[in-house]
Amino acid sequence: MAVLTLLYREDCGLCEEMLSELELLGRRVPLPPVETVDVDSDPELARRHGLHIPVLLLDGTVVSRTRLDSDELTRILRREKKHLLTTLRDPAAVPAAKNVVFAACAHASLRAGASSV
Repeated sequence: MAVLTLLYREDCGLCEEMLSELELLGRRVPLPPVETVDVDSDPELARRHGLHIPVLLLDGTVVSRTRLDSDELTRILRREKKHLLTTLRDPAAVPAAKNVVFAACAHASLRAGASSV
């Protein structure tokens, strides 16, 4: 299952704005779970993203920086959903498809310590 991760910083107006926009978008279209991670809680994240926050990640890949592009996020999620459905219907189409469920479970267990919105 896909996961959205919002990298934020305390007292960040743009971060609060992006979170609010995600909540509004989630009322119109189904969204994956949204986790929030304070970029300053992890030195590697702070080094990698610095002042370029908020950052929205979909399964670890940057999909938005500073401003949420709702149309782009919706397009990406539809494409991901279509790809997953195709893979589940025809596992031969993707050699590693039989590992999709295992990978999703492993991914979820690794993220168990992160906070959720």
